[in-house]
Amino acid sequence: MPADGVQKALGRLEAIVDAVKAKSGVPGIAVGVIHGGQPHYYCVGDRNLSLPKDKRQKVDKATVFQIASISKSISATLAARMMTYFQEQGNAVAIWEDPVVQFLGNSYHPTSDYVWERGTIGDYFAHRSGLPAAAGDDLEGLYYQRSDILLRLNQMPLDPFRVTYNYCNFGLTIGAEAIARAAGKPWEELGRDFLFNPLHMFATSYRYAEFKQRENRAALHSYDGTDFAPSPFPRNPDAQAPAGGVSSNVVDLVRWMDLLLALGRSDSKPALDIEQKFFVESVTPQSVNARSPVQNARSGCYGYGFNVGTGANGRMSMSHSGAFFVGAATAFHVLPDADAGIVVLTNGAPVGAAEAIVTEFMDIVQFGDVTRNNWYEIAHDHFMNFYKASGDLAGNLPPQKPNFPHPLAIYEGVYSSAYFGEAEVWANGDHLILQLGPRKLQFVLKRWDADIFQMDPGREFTAKGSLYSVRFALSGGRVTSMTAAYFNDNILGTFPFARPRGS
Repeated sequence: MPADGVQKALGRLEAIVDAVKAKSGVPGIAVGVIHGGQPHYYCVGDRNLSLPKDKRQKVDKATVFQIASISKSISATLAARMMTYFQEQGNAVAIWEDPVVQFLGNSYHPTSDYVWERGTIGDYFAHRSGLPAAAGDDLEGLYYQRSDILLRLNQMPLDPFRVTYNYCNFGLTIGAEAIARAAGKPWEELGRDFLFNPLHMFATSYRYAEFKQRENRAALHSYDGTDFAPSPFPRNPDAQAPAGGVSSNVVDLVRWMDLLLALGRSDSKPALDIEQKFFVESVTPQSVNARSPVQNARSGCYGYGFNVGTGANGRMSMSHSGAFFVGAATAFHVLPDADAGIVVLTNGAPVGAAEAIVTEFMDIVQFGDVTRNNWYEIAHDHFMNFYKASGDLAGNLPPQKPNFPHPLAIYEGVYSSAYFGEAEVWANGDHLILQLGPRKLQFVLKRWDADIFQMDPGREFTAKGSLYSVRFALSGGRVTSMTAAYFNDNILGTFPFARPRGS
């Protein structure tokens, strides 16, 4: 690693950011770097494109962004701090190896008693609990609260325990909730009292309402595959706050990265008391999250809330990305051997910009120059997969001569699911309305063929052109169930008929 690698990278930082911004079109970017205890910042672009050009405010180092899944690494840091605190108080509870059942009881009970009895805080932070990828996210999209989601996860089929890596927001939230129960305080308060305030991270919060109160905050901007535009959809991640709910700015996150680096230095005292063993476990490989398809390439690994790995030069690193597809993308990378860390916050949906900036910067730190001239293009191509239309009917045309054997009224009724709750269906003109969730979200169901209807969940949930089926099963001239493909990723999207409307 070149001795002047960090200085070279700092010297080229502005050019890297400007080039990526020009290629990507991301509205605003804030970058923070820490090296040798000294912070460096570079910010460009606008906070909110919905304002007239002459009234737009520029992103600066104090601008608060929603940082999405970088929250997981912050939560792992808080978890290590709380474990240290418990130890200082002479209380041995709530370490990585403790089963969550000790603290959550029946407020979360997976389908397997074996997993319920043995699944540890660490298992959930490492995404190896067996919960499927994104389990519970569909309930969050319907506005269920955290406690309801954890209870309803008892319906979720599990993959092999401690063998399967499935990235799961509510899995990590379960681990964090166990620590909060042990402490006797909400997780959001623990973050404020034991991490943010002690580090003077006063712009940082786990609460969406506090983000909305910030005057200097970045608005979300969605992406249609070509351009960015102000997102019509807010993103309130309170239900999964430990996994994705933090809002912060680059000043505060540089302080946090400096703490991570200090925890690895033998000649310095970290700004916060965290026992080495608890932190080191969080940045030790616990799960294989990107298995190499060939024998002579490295696999990717996940610790407790951190991506961790060893680079081509043998240097250990810790990192994470974050994204809300309604309009935010973030990334950080800390390299202890270089005593350096970089964080990139953007107010646009993920297109690879944050990852490209981080990668180019760390390339120069480690190798003296970028190892590839197309890091943005590589990252961008990866993220474009998320903007492809989805659904079992996407790209298909309805039958030219459809057969509609039943009047719309036959499908009306209340359908019930142990996982999703009650769904109500009624006719409205030439289509059906499906109403679901605590806030009674409504989806339009248009006829497709026979007892099959088409549903576009909308841009808040899916990419343009997405189209899913809703199929009604009948027996003896009566509807017995409804299967909504959009809600059926984990085979929980079938709703048995419960009763007529109004009864």
